Amino acid sequence: MSEANTKKDVWEMVRLGLTLVCYAVASCTVLALVNNFTSKKILLNQLDKANAAMKEVFAQADEFKPVSDFEPSSNNSIIELLLLCKLYSSIFFANCFVIA
Repeated sequence: MSEANTKKDVWEMVRLGLTLVCYAVASCTVLALVNNFTSKKILLNQLDKANAAMKEVFAQADEFKPVSDFEPSSNNSIIELLLLCKLYSSIFFANCFVIA
């Protein structure tokens, strides 16, 4: 094989690699933008589902409020969200969501 063909083959591999990098950057950018626009809606839908499921278990509850000042005891904590079930403004149960 001649030296010219070897250089041509190397340049072709570099060109293909750069093309792949461009596609990857474009895909990551689009995914980040979509995530940015939809993350709040997804979180609200998850909370609505959780509230509906808890309403089935605790039918007498008036509301389910997330605890905003909850501090995990360590960085390795698996509790993602802590919710309080309230009946007539009194807390009667606390529920937590665990990261799987």
